[in-house]
Amino acid sequence: MYDVEAFSKKIKSLRVAYHLSLAEMANLLSMKSKSPLYAWEKGKAFPNLESLLGLNQYFGITLDWLVDVSLSCYTNGSLRKSEECLFQYLSKDCKADEILAMKNQTGILQLIQKLSDNQYLDLKRLEIDEFGYFVFEYDSRDIWYSLAARANIVFLLQIVPVEDLCWAICYLANDKKKRGILKRTQQYLANLGYDVDKDYKGPGKKALERAFDLIELLKPEKQDIDNFRVIPKQPIYDVEKIYQGAVNFDLCKQKKKLDELQRELEKINEEIAELTRESADED
Repeated sequence: MYDVEAFSKKIKSLRVAYHLSLAEMANLLSMKSKSPLYAWEKGKAFPNLESLLGLNQYFGITLDWLVDVSLSCYTNGSLRKSEECLFQYLSKDCKADEILAMKNQTGILQLIQKLSDNQYLDLKRLEIDEFGYFVFEYDSRDIWYSLAARANIVFLLQIVPVEDLCWAICYLANDKKKRGILKRTQQYLANLGYDVDKDYKGPGKKALERAFDLIELLKPEKQDIDNFRVIPKQPIYDVEKIYQGAVNFDLCKQKKKLDELQRELEKINEEIAELTRESADED
């Protein structure tokens, strides 16, 4: 058995932490409507196995945490599984030599490498299997990025279009001035091997914020030279903090109710004592 109340809180915390509407999250999980997700958050239904695996793929969470079996929201294993799915998606089933040549619109991998200063991904240091495909496990990623930050990156790389990411890069490079950005973005995309969509007009406000967040998350923190250690990147979307906040809020509500009940009980005891005194006086 699983804790229905904990599960519903965790599903909602996941959605709230990533600033997703019910409709957006339902769309991510390939649901036909938001009704099932609403039912999960209300504790009236439980997802099927396909949906549970989708939650791991998009958010990197452990299913044990989701059903309240484990206190750990993420493990290295859960992140590596979701990263494996991510890189399968981004590499488009291309072999290593094709990716290095940025064929079949795989230039996003070169861009990730550049933005992370080769710490999240370094194509030249990856192993290649017997069939000529990259093995995307990369130890540096485990060192430079916290599990929660890696989960954030997995999520954003699946929902931020490469066009929006390039637009954000060009916008920042142009001191946040929009003039000429569209042309720069088109050239940037072309350099990465992407076909330029002439109808592309740039990201909306929410999409641009996500692109900025992705750039910030991929950028590794500076080393703590004095202590000879790496400072792992921390998350922007903190699921565990949101969940703990929801738990604390409920505890506060429960305490408030208990305090109210205690006051009512004290009032009743006082009334009983008063009635007892009056009865004694009459006798």
